[in-house]
Amino acid sequence: MSSDLTDGIPWCAIDRENGYLYTSQFHNVGEILQYDLETMTFLRAIPLEEKLGRIQGGSVYNGMLYSLL
Repeated sequence: MSSDLTDGIPWCAIDRENGYLYTSQFHNVGEILQYDLETMTFLRAIPLEEKLGRIQGGSVYNGMLYSLL
């Protein structure tokens, strides 16, 4: 698992309640990357059950992360 974003940062979602920022690569996404919102320190990579094609956006609502493909 990697915190490298070789395609830049195509999208991010903010979870203000818990203090996290989420993002991922744009193409062939196998994991969502979680960062500390205050320090922007990489925390962990969250593996996905299936790879996703082209994530174009994301949002946190009621503690759940939603992504737009």
